[in-house]
Amino acid sequence: MGLRYLLVMSTIVALCVLSPLRPVLGLYGYYWFGMMRPDILSWAGPNRYSLILALVTLFSNAPSILRNLPLLFTNSILRNQLVLFLLITISVITAVDPSLCTERYLLFVRIFLMALIIPLAITKMEELRWFFVVVAGSLGLLGAKFGLFGLIHGGLKIDQGYGGFLSDNNTLALAFAMNVPLCWFSRHFLPWRLARLGFVGLSLLCISAVLFSHSRGGALALGAAVLLITLSERRKIVALLMLLLAAGGVSYLVWDSFYNRMATLKDPMAEDSARSRIIFTTYAAPRMWLDYPLFGVGFTETNQQRLLWKYVPPEYSVAYAGRVLHNTYAQILVDSGIFAFLVYMWLLLKTGLQTWFSAKRIAAKESMEKAAIPFAVSTSLGTFLVGATFLSRTTFDLFYVLLCATAAWIEIGKREQAQPAAAAVLHANGVSAARPAGVMASSAGEGHPAALAHDRARFLGRRARVRPGAPGLS
Repeated sequence: MGLRYLLVMSTIVALCVLSPLRPVLGLYGYYWFGMMRPDILSWAGPNRYSLILALVTLFSNAPSILRNLPLLFTNSILRNQLVLFLLITISVITAVDPSLCTERYLLFVRIFLMALIIPLAITKMEELRWFFVVVAGSLGLLGAKFGLFGLIHGGLKIDQGYGGFLSDNNTLALAFAMNVPLCWFSRHFLPWRLARLGFVGLSLLCISAVLFSHSRGGALALGAAVLLITLSERRKIVALLMLLLAAGGVSYLVWDSFYNRMATLKDPMAEDSARSRIIFTTYAAPRMWLDYPLFGVGFTETNQQRLLWKYVPPEYSVAYAGRVLHNTYAQILVDSGIFAFLVYMWLLLKTGLQTWFSAKRIAAKESMEKAAIPFAVSTSLGTFLVGATFLSRTTFDLFYVLLCATAAWIEIGKREQAQPAAAAVLHANGVSAARPAGVMASSAGEGHPAALAHDRARFLGRRARVRPGAPGLS
């Protein structure tokens, strides 16, 4: 039993003890574990730590979850997610072979339900800001591990995944690319200058990790992240130069292998991996969907993998048998049908655009600190929009986490806006109760004791100036 393992175990025990006292700590702990996977770092082997943290989080936050349960139906993002979940469930029931869906579907259920807890358990803006710090910091430290390892060795190629949901280099690259803006904007939530600089450093190291992965989709997603961060910042030139210098320096270390990998994009039909993606997206996926248009062949790829050989050109039927479509949008269409596809795309595009325009408005009228959450969400979802074109990840947990965090941000904003209005109403009611009978207020401020005294002084002053014997004053 090594020191790393003891440290991980001690942290999990501490979270289980503290979570009932401070319920939000359980949620932080669950996503710290889910994003960083410290059990893999400590070579813990197969374990139930994530399940234990999930159960502790549910138990600790049960009162808040039950109290805020109506949000699932009143918040449009959560309501649309429930519709998506229902459509996916139907696709599992009507699948070509439902037994092939069961294991991955149950895993998706857990991902989905734990994400729904975020807006039900987090009710304060300060808690939501720290949630972003935990998620971005956990994934950022993991990205720093890969980035620093590559820099220390003078550049290398990461051609395998990490474990868990980051099981291959393409998913790893997408997660780190999405985390670049998360770390970049989460620095605004930290009160310490050194910590803010540290999160900028994590953002730059995540860039290094993406480039070392040599993932073409990851590199394009990273380009989208850099562009969106630049457009969101007030000092655009400074931000762009900083991000480009980091990317350029890392690219120089692995220029030959990285350039050769990216060069395949010029003629994708000449390279097998790129060619297969084009055939799957433009040929196989549409034909398979037309055979199962409403609810698809069954959620989570397995049925699609079994059927793929029938829908590719005959010369590729053996070589491409058992592969996934390598496109998240084509995958959700084929797996779960047209309705699930439309809801999925609506959630992605609507949430991304809504948070982007909200962030721009808040940054212009108030401050970047208040706009940091919607900027983090919109830029990260924009990165996912590009990266998901090159891999199949319909169960990617960070996507659902960002959707539910946005729902929490919207609801907290509504409550914060309602508080001043409620205080004004209470103040007005208090003033009305204190007013003598027969006295009415015709404008704001009338009826307040200071206002009544002021009006009385004005009246007495006017009376003293009126000539003796004036009508109505004698």
